[in-house]
Amino acid sequence: MIRALQIFLLIFLSHISVLAQMHKTSFNEGWFFSYNEQNEESFEQVMLPHHWNADAYNTKDYHRGIANYKKDFYWGDLIKGQEHYLHFEGVNSKASVLLNGHQLLIHKGGYTSFNVNITEYLQEKTINHLEIIVDNTNKDIPPLSGDFTIFGGIYRPVWLISKASTHFYPDELGSNGVMFFQDEVSNSIAKGHVSLKVRNNSKVNKRNIRSTCTDADGNLVFQKDYKATVDKKINNVKIQLPPIKNPHLWSPSAPNLYSLKIQILDDDENVLDQVEERIGWRWFEIDENNGFVLNGQPLKLMGASRHQDREGFGIALSDQQHIDDIVALKEMGANFIRLAHYPQSKAVLNACDELGLLVWEEIPVVDIINDNPMFKANARQALLEMIHQHHNHPSIVMWGYMNESIIQVPHWIKDDNERTLLYQQTVEFAKELEELCRTADPSRFTVMAYHGTTKYNEIGLSDVAQISGWNLYDGWYGNDLSGFEQFISQENKKYPERPLIISEFGAGSDKRIHSLKPRKFDFSIEYQQLFMEHYWPVIRDSAYIMGGAMWNLIDFSSALRQESMPHTNNKGLMYANRELKDVFYYQKAFLHDDEPVVHIAVRDWANRYLLDSDSIQPIKVYTNLTDVKLYLNDDLISSKEISNYHAIWQTPLPEGKHFLRAVGKTTDGNQVEDIAMIEVRYLERDLEQQNKVNININAGSDAYYHQVGSSNVFVPDVAYQPGSWGYVGGSQLEMGDRPGTTSAIKGTKDDPLFQTQRQGNFSYRFDVQPGTYELTLCFADLQYFGQPLAYDLGASESMAIEQAEMDIRINGELIEKNFSPANIVGGCRNLTKTYVFENTGDSIVISFESDESSSFINGISLVTK
Repeated sequence: MIRALQIFLLIFLSHISVLAQMHKTSFNEGWFFSYNEQNEESFEQVMLPHHWNADAYNTKDYHRGIANYKKDFYWGDLIKGQEHYLHFEGVNSKASVLLNGHQLLIHKGGYTSFNVNITEYLQEKTINHLEIIVDNTNKDIPPLSGDFTIFGGIYRPVWLISKASTHFYPDELGSNGVMFFQDEVSNSIAKGHVSLKVRNNSKVNKRNIRSTCTDADGNLVFQKDYKATVDKKINNVKIQLPPIKNPHLWSPSAPNLYSLKIQILDDDENVLDQVEERIGWRWFEIDENNGFVLNGQPLKLMGASRHQDREGFGIALSDQQHIDDIVALKEMGANFIRLAHYPQSKAVLNACDELGLLVWEEIPVVDIINDNPMFKANARQALLEMIHQHHNHPSIVMWGYMNESIIQVPHWIKDDNERTLLYQQTVEFAKELEELCRTADPSRFTVMAYHGTTKYNEIGLSDVAQISGWNLYDGWYGNDLSGFEQFISQENKKYPERPLIISEFGAGSDKRIHSLKPRKFDFSIEYQQLFMEHYWPVIRDSAYIMGGAMWNLIDFSSALRQESMPHTNNKGLMYANRELKDVFYYQKAFLHDDEPVVHIAVRDWANRYLLDSDSIQPIKVYTNLTDVKLYLNDDLISSKEISNYHAIWQTPLPEGKHFLRAVGKTTDGNQVEDIAMIEVRYLERDLEQQNKVNININAGSDAYYHQVGSSNVFVPDVAYQPGSWGYVGGSQLEMGDRPGTTSAIKGTKDDPLFQTQRQGNFSYRFDVQPGTYELTLCFADLQYFGQPLAYDLGASESMAIEQAEMDIRINGELIEKNFSPANIVGGCRNLTKTYVFENTGDSIVISFESDESSSFINGISLVTK
């Protein structure tokens, strides 16, 4: 039935193509997918967009290889002179297109569009067989590696386009054959032209080209006809557009767009083909202080970078899902977006045009280059495709072609001479891409992004592009927060003539982790907030910094990542499901001067199970007002003046549910408020009067950890006090200045619980009453940390590999002798043991002892049975 309906629809569409001179329709239905082309039964029906890497959310060894897509469709009559194209918006990464057994095209590069002329091998009045062989191994195709998942699939839409005998040529660079150029723009005049590629299969060598422009309200601005000579198969035609007086200029605050329609007409004024583009008139420059200037006005570029995947969908997103991200960024108050690290969907750029976001777009030459002709050819092709396909978007102001392009060199190349050679080759290739980019589009700036090392200066790479982008994470991967301004100010002092922008800055956060003592690399929600609160004012207040794009708009898939959420880079302002983090509202308050913002930042930690010693809780409010009053259950706590767009109340919170209300007033007297709920429960430290206990300890950590799939909260590790519980002796595991390890822990979803530990010779004492107890001990041997990733700039290269052994006693009774979790399950793996025992005394002491002082524990639970 499905196949019959499919054939019927395509018979219908084939008749439309006979009646009309041009036609465009989606080609996303009726596809079948398989990893194994030899096994017909393995094919499953799919709808495009589609990807095959749901496994990347669960393993670093996700499927990289070849897969097959096929589709059968009926074609009616073939009309002489007409041509038919398939337009693929994106296939990752290599696509071989075969029609009826004939290979039509091999496209290399997963993030740009491409066109395939299928006319020659279409068979009329019968079923046609289309096959797409897709490969995401990326051999000699950028990116060779990256801190993001290389999803495989036909992950953007496909279109079937039928054209008349004379038409705009969907060319080999994936464009639609129409490019718009600004020649002169000011407040008083706008002049431009269009460059057209026209394919002519008819005997008529003169065609009328009509340009029509309307403003945002649909009012006619101009219409002009031009007689073009099209006596060759493919013709290059330039048409000067009529000037526009007093144009409505495009900017983030006023994204004024015009609609420009270019048509090919026959002698009877029938439309043979047309392309309609949204264009914007604007000009931009870099001033003598290296600041960005738009339409004559200085503008600090403030925004975020964005990856394109979404939890549950991978990169196979609908246009609306793309648009939703851009809407969220604009609502945050941003005027700038970096599309990292590859060209993104046309829907993204359309939204940036319409909403008003300036764009840095780049090709995926990431981490390292391969100095061979094939890789370089593919990178050049990607650059030209990006420019030609997205040239008409007014939002784009800079093209990028390398990101952290030497970060992997020390990891992959161990010989010093080979490293030096690859550095030289990288610089030479950058110069080649720079020239190619500026020749293809001299109207926009070029930019590269570097990671936080002066090596880029030493080898000359930072001298190539017009703008230097710095990806800086001081206070996260290394150094402290103040290292950021120290590094960037030194860069400006050494190279005052060099325009620079902060292309990345961010800190990871995990909704399960909260700390009242936030610190670098603890992945607490609270530290990410401190990080962003430090960086943004420095960017704003440093005149020599052109702007900043925080990393990242979303938590995104990075299959190679470990850390607290393996396979995810969790530096986003939004969770992967697009729920907003509280820190989003700091940016919103910081970036908005035209909309009042008041947000009580407790949503990420709305349900708190706390030590009773932590009954004084910080309540933070993000706002761009001058002062705010905070109410608890309708009782005024106090009013506070706002500093750096936030205020914090240290507030006693009784156990139970509480109603919080923050109220402020705008300068014109309008009241603005936010309402939030918070629920608090307490774990009492005093055990002497408790008949039952349920204690979960996050050993070796100062953070609260909320366990996956249960209501259990592992509370911070605390020292023993008489009548209570806690550790005696030992120390927290530290890796340099970080708590615990970043290695993924196999065998559990509770990685953060197992990534920290108490170690040495130590014990835990619980002053509990006699009774039956269940003790659960959580172990992961972290003495072997694994090879650090190149992206973890603060990781140590040194690794210890010894396996710890220990004796464990309960109230002096030996329960484990020479116990070695790594001997049982391996390093960085979860091993959890539970013991049920009778306690006859007035306390329980669990001791961990080793002659080499290598005892450890990652988590402890004690429950009365």
